[in-house]
Amino acid sequence: MVAKTPLPTKYVGPEPGKVTDKDAERVRRSVPDDPIKVKNSRACEGCGVQVKGPSVLAVPVGAGGRLVVEYGRCPDCQRLHDLAAGDETTRHVLYALAVIGIEPPDDPSPLLPWMHALSSRVAWLVPESPQREWVNPYPWAHVSLGHRAKIREAYLLAIRDRIRTSAPALHLPPPWSVACLFCGIGTVPMAPLEVARRGGRENAAHKVWRGVIAQPKAFGGRGPDMIDGFVCPPCSEALDSVGSVNRGCARAFERYAQSKGIRVPSDLGDYYANGHPVVIPGWASLGTTRPNTEPWAHIVVDEDAL
Repeated sequence: MVAKTPLPTKYVGPEPGKVTDKDAERVRRSVPDDPIKVKNSRACEGCGVQVKGPSVLAVPVGAGGRLVVEYGRCPDCQRLHDLAAGDETTRHVLYALAVIGIEPPDDPSPLLPWMHALSSRVAWLVPESPQREWVNPYPWAHVSLGHRAKIREAYLLAIRDRIRTSAPALHLPPPWSVACLFCGIGTVPMAPLEVARRGGRENAAHKVWRGVIAQPKAFGGRGPDMIDGFVCPPCSEALDSVGSVNRGCARAFERYAQSKGIRVPSDLGDYYANGHPVVIPGWASLGTTRPNTEPWAHIVVDEDAL
């Protein structure tokens, strides 16, 4: 009879690797965390950690300026403050670089056009709503993951531009929904620098796409539910020229057709057939979730019928 080798009752392989305290601290500092309340505290105006040094700022909060919130400055933020040499925009950009762990360059001026919009909202101190008795558990813990990602993208775009690598346009989809309610195009191109100046992709999309809410019949569709979405800049300009959604949709198609040499009735937005205004079906009437590859690709023009 052969004795069976008993199965191990616990893991007997190599000891799994352990996360060092240094690694844990590095990971901790890369994600946001809630502030902590500390009585008689003084937060760093930049990164928000508690500091014990002298007050460098006193922000009025009420009672005719008699009540104030005092702020200090930690050694790291003081160094960045000194490097900025009194220029607020430069200081905020250096703060933003600190958030993503980038050491300040000798000359930060090439970064300013790319990063100033995002950087202005990085510091712990917000003059409009100063914080009393609240501090960060570690530097920059108040900066969200989304904001960190936008800072990182702006920095990488700035570096790519600085080393003269071609920076193709960024294609911005609508803030929500899929495509332009009129022409059906899915994205709007924008130069990377303009995206950075507008505070990242999300903010840029909100500024370049125009929100529209209308009944389905305004787009040539049917149904009781309102359609809530966006139109692209060319279609937005057409909408401005006539005022109403159904006429704006027709005018936008008219302008596009004319630019492509397609014969359509003059002033299509005001064109009537059989006593009724002509309704050009917008992309929103299709009930699809697929954007057009080209503007107005869902329209087939039979010129003989016009």
